[in-house]
Amino acid sequence: MKFQWIPGQGPNTDSLVRLEKTFSRPSEPMGGAWVMSGERRSFKRFSQLEVADVEAAEISEILTEITGAISSFGRQKEWVAWFHYLLPRATRRAFDPTRGSSFLIESVVSSVVANYPGRIEETYRGFRGDLIHTVGRAIMASDLWSDGRIRLAEVLCKEPESPGQPWGWYAPSRDLSASMCFCLKYLDTEALGPWVESWMAIDDPHWRTQILAWLITFYRWLDSGIEQPKELDRLDPSPSWEGSELLGGCYSESGCEPIPFLSDQTVKVFLDLIQQRFDEDLVLLWADTFDDTASLELEAYQLPDQFLTLHHQTR
Repeated sequence: MKFQWIPGQGPNTDSLVRLEKTFSRPSEPMGGAWVMSGERRSFKRFSQLEVADVEAAEISEILTEITGAISSFGRQKEWVAWFHYLLPRATRRAFDPTRGSSFLIESVVSSVVANYPGRIEETYRGFRGDLIHTVGRAIMASDLWSDGRIRLAEVLCKEPESPGQPWGWYAPSRDLSASMCFCLKYLDTEALGPWVESWMAIDDPHWRTQILAWLITFYRWLDSGIEQPKELDRLDPSPSWEGSELLGGCYSESGCEPIPFLSDQTVKVFLDLIQQRFDEDLVLLWADTFDDTASLELEAYQLPDQFLTLHHQTR
């Protein structure tokens, strides 16, 4: 199945159903990783509820607990079981807001990386494809788009809490960062070209602004020598997301050699694609569309020049 980002074509329904049928609710409540006041934390109340009835912030908290637990103590059976159970059910609600500027998709991506720091293992035949075509396509869900353009505040930047505050278009949104990094990490290199071409073809100035903002931080990420997501907050603006601070490449209680977050080959192929497909004429064409929207004109006017400077330096 060809992997592309096309507005309105979100998680593959058959893949979600397969994941849900394969991973049923564990029989025992999940325990936390750490002991608090002499007792190990238990998520007993959560284990008695349907995921659809739980607040997104609570689901995010549990996924982050799983990510942190595996990052510190390795893939223990109960955490892996609860992760697999939550995976498709949380993905159905990937763009429910959690806290601050975050969406649930971010905690989902972090928990996937903690469980599969290298290549995704085939838990069942077709599992890898099901995971990629659900989590990887969540940002394209039909309720986030209208006529090929984002529904403002439903994806990417959230609406400011009060008039006069910026939307934040000048920095990459956390949901986009999580989604871009998920695809870069898990797509085969031969799949990167069609994926890049698909998101470049999205004719939406807000989307284009965020793509440029993310590519700017990606260039800076590579130049900084940062190797793992846990270090991304060193950058400003940062391409970090919920739970990325827990992802250090080593997921074992006894320590280990960190697994690279992105392979050298993936980075090379992706950079080659960006160099080939982005030129000054295209970026300036994109920039012209920013002038039609007040918030973009005010917040994103520097992005084209910033991108082109880094783009030329990388050649």
